[in-house]
Amino acid sequence: MTEPRPSPPAWAESVVALLAPARGRDAIAGDLREEYSDLAVTRGAPAADRWYARQALGFVRQAALLPGLALGFSLGGRMLLDVMSPRDDLAARAAMTTYLAILIFTLAGFRTTYRTHRTASAALVAVVATALATVVQFATAFLATFAAGSLPADSVTARALQEGFDVPVIPMVVIGVLAASLGGWSARMFVTRAPWSRWSTRT
Repeated sequence: MTEPRPSPPAWAESVVALLAPARGRDAIAGDLREEYSDLAVTRGAPAADRWYARQALGFVRQAALLPGLALGFSLGGRMLLDVMSPRDDLAARAAMTTYLAILIFTLAGFRTTYRTHRTASAALVAVVATALATVVQFATAFLATFAAGSLPADSVTARALQEGFDVPVIPMVVIGVLAASLGGWSARMFVTRAPWSRWSTRT
């Protein structure tokens, strides 16, 4: 009785299916599976699993790195602006940061869905971009706090630095998924209504 052939991790295959470009998706998935099978035979299933996971994460990096860095630098830049030019009323700056984040998420959703033809990929990119932006914001806040040294706790600058560590992750994920999904829906409408399009309306 022959042993069943090992298969890649299900989560990694799902990521590839979501984020691989629509053109050539089947060929990409087939090539990855073939390479996975060869590695499983020569180096063992665990090594093949790790290799396939790296390939899947490569698709995530390609899709989410740019919006994640853009979002993180916008948050970090706003915090540095609050530190260098402190104001008691920061509502206007907070609103601008929020609008910019929505724009970044929407464009990322449009770009991702345009490439993949799958709106679910936009939501995944929004979540990963939020995580990356949070890391960038924390790093910026830490470096700024280290550079500023000791400050009175009640100073405007100290409060601005403290707010740099208070990243509203859950609201950002919710807003990001909604905005990215809107961008993805817009991409679907744009392409399916274009006269040159052969894009199926099915995900």
